Amino acid sequence: MPYQFYLVTHFVGIFLLLLSLGGIAFHVINGGTRDHASRKLIGALHGTALLIILVGGFGLLARLGFGGGMPLWAIAKLLIWLALGAMPALLYRMPGKAKPLLFVTLILAGLAAWTAVYKPGPSGPITPTKLEAPPPIPPPPVAPVVPVPPMVPPPPAVATP
Repeated sequence: MPYQFYLVTHFVGIFLLLLSLGGIAFHVINGGTRDHASRKLIGALHGTALLIILVGGFGLLARLGFGGGMPLWAIAKLLIWLALGAMPALLYRMPGKAKPLLFVTLILAGLAAWTAVYKPGPSGPITPTKLEAPPPIPPPPVAPVVPVPPMVPPPPAVATP
């Protein structure tokens, strides 16, 4: 699959994860408990989002050429992924801290985005060379210019009687 497919997949998973965590956080902030009608749906959305993020992220790593070892920034993103995966349990077990945990979720998402963009590590930022745009198509060749002989004026017309 192309790089763009994995990138869109990764983003869809991130959007779904933040949507489910926001729903859980606001449910808990408003006094909701773990026992509610939509618990299975929200849990399924959260788990599916985590799976989509993981598949998209490892696909992106493969497309960037990391088939063997995992770079430091990818390990950091996995740790953030684990923390966001545990967030529903934290929200339900500590309802009094749901508001701060909501902001922690946003900070973790921002940190994950920063890590994805700058890719910090011992080797410095990584630029995907495989994704560069193809070279522009050269213009069609121009026909050689052939000198045209100067125009000779036509001979004067002879008057006929």
